[in-house]
Amino acid sequence: MLNSRHIEIFYSVYKYKTLTNAAKILNVSQPALSKSIQYAEHKLNLKLFNKSSGMLVPTPEADLLFKHAEKINLSVKEFNQMADNLSNNPSESIEIGVTPSLGTSFLPEYLAKFNELEPAIKFTIINSQSHELLESLHDFSHDIIICYNPPKLEQYKQTILKRGEMVFITSKDDKRFKDKTYIELKHLAKESLIKIDNDQSTLLAENNRDAFTLEGYFEQKKIKPQWIARTETFHVAKKMVEKGIAGAVIDGTTALTGDSSELHVLKIKPAIKYKIVCINNPNKPKSKSVNKLLNFLSEEKRGS
Repeated sequence: MLNSRHIEIFYSVYKYKTLTNAAKILNVSQPALSKSIQYAEHKLNLKLFNKSSGMLVPTPEADLLFKHAEKINLSVKEFNQMADNLSNNPSESIEIGVTPSLGTSFLPEYLAKFNELEPAIKFTIINSQSHELLESLHDFSHDIIICYNPPKLEQYKQTILKRGEMVFITSKDDKRFKDKTYIELKHLAKESLIKIDNDQSTLLAENNRDAFTLEGYFEQKKIKPQWIARTETFHVAKKMVEKGIAGAVIDGTTALTGDSSELHVLKIKPAIKYKIVCINNPNKPKSKSVNKLLNFLSEEKRGS
């Protein structure tokens, strides 16, 4: 028979595809995970995974078992969270999932203010891409997540923390924009741009889910820029722009965080809007610490 820990390990390995990723999530060694999977296969008398190009490919039997493992894993997490909330000394640590750019450009300011009010509360910050963060809400992996404008999901509670506009950035050495403060949206069709692959949650849709990507938004507006490089993060794009490789369209929060002296930062007309959102799963039991943070964020929203 397998215990709940073995099921949790199977679930994590199945979900994250490699022992390396699962080991980071579970905070255990890869050899320990490998032995656990071998033990599970021995006890079940089933082959659960096959190796292919460094990835663990689930067998058909593993596909069927995963559906049940997901339910068990959720129940165990909910049980442990409830027990922690009911204890005399509930955990004072909050697990926050956040996109990499917001983790450096936006979140620290909020946490600094909150820390002044609640210095005893600790945080665990997990950087992930937007689609991974949204998936984490389902399995209770994080207490809250913060990301750029996600699609409206009725089962989750969303709090808008900030609204803003995308901007066009180019190198300070680009003399074409020396004295300009904005660029026409249609003129981006003439620009060489760095494509950010994970921008699907950056833009407000205009009654069209495709508009959640910058590429989809441009396509909707019949704008065809020259994509000459690609990256997954806004900060990498920003550094590439500073070196004069190409321009980029990024959010105003990231563009103006840190030193922007090597950049031209131009508004785009008409504006491409975005919002930064805090999301939590109401079905996950919340500790007193999480409730304090959510109340704080709501107050900050009303005061901004």
